[in-house]
Amino acid sequence: MPFKDRIDAGRRLAAESQLQEAKDAVVVSLPRGAVPVAIEVARALSAPIDVMPVEVISTPGKPEYVVGAVAENAIHVIESDALTALGVTEDSIAVRVAESTAVIARLAKTYRGAGSSAVSVSHRTVIVVDDGSASGPTLEAVALALSRRNVDSLWLASPVLPDMPIHGYERAIAVEHDSAVADDAAFLGLWYDDRSTPSHEAAGETLIEFVASRAV
Repeated sequence: MPFKDRIDAGRRLAAESQLQEAKDAVVVSLPRGAVPVAIEVARALSAPIDVMPVEVISTPGKPEYVVGAVAENAIHVIESDALTALGVTEDSIAVRVAESTAVIARLAKTYRGAGSSAVSVSHRTVIVVDDGSASGPTLEAVALALSRRNVDSLWLASPVLPDMPIHGYERAIAVEHDSAVADDAAFLGLWYDDRSTPSHEAAGETLIEFVASRAV
């Protein structure tokens, strides 16, 4: 059954029994469309919330071919087999990693507010929340970046997940699993009646307002 929108998806995800088992958790949202989902999970768990800025790396001139991803602090995952098959040079990827790292630094300010730093996740259960749109390299780059911040346990939660292994997480929690999501990202739109996604600026404003409302 499709979700009405990402808020509805977040509420249904938050009701999953496995998520209710999380103790002393921190919710970490992926950018844009995952933010409304993550807010509902954080609200249900009374957990702190943060964001993990991440950028995909596509083949030069062929944006439809994703060969890797870069997360905060220049932590990146590159699919070497894809580079070889597509004839992409390591030098061109190094340039893209540097460009993405600069973009991520700007996104961090957009989502956290100027002067704000990342939420501490050391020795905590961290629940990474997606809306179902992230690629495998994206999720793995996020997992690698967070694992270097001394988390106790790393979970992945999304309203819909591809029916395939996702490396780096101890648990993968979803309302629905669908093999088609892994094969065609456009298919994800069929899971949402409202297919619109917020801009980075709108998602960042929503997240900052939510965090501020809890501090009052």
